[in-house]
Amino acid sequence: MYLNKLLIILLLSSSVVFANAIIITNKNFKDTLTINDVKSIFLGKKTRLSDQTLLYPAYLETLDESTLSFFTQVIKKPYRKFNKYWIKRVFSGHGVPPKRLKNIGQLLKYVSENKGAIAIVSNKVKLDGDIKVLPLSW
Repeated sequence: MYLNKLLIILLLSSSVVFANAIIITNKNFKDTLTINDVKSIFLGKKTRLSDQTLLYPAYLETLDESTLSFFTQVIKKPYRKFNKYWIKRVFSGHGVPPKRLKNIGQLLKYVSENKGAIAIVSNKVKLDGDIKVLPLSW
């Protein structure tokens, strides 16, 4: 009984942490994605939408709690391991890592100007009309 309660508390607390990060896309992004799709995009395993539009994952250079929890909970790698993963892939000629942008203004501009852009941001970020929050299915 105690373990069941503990498990429920852990599951609820982990979803709350991830709830602070949202996935945003260009307003013209039409595909529906699952959590596994997002993971594959950020790991460079899924590079195109169903209409063959190239995908451009991005995140802020300055990592906040919501972004770090995204890497741990969705990508299933702490940021340090995610970064090492990409160093190895780039060195071996297997892909281009997600774009890291210096500030939120640059990130939002990047997403609004690229149909295949997909980015991680805090849910506290104010979005304009050219960007939408991507609903994810589990």
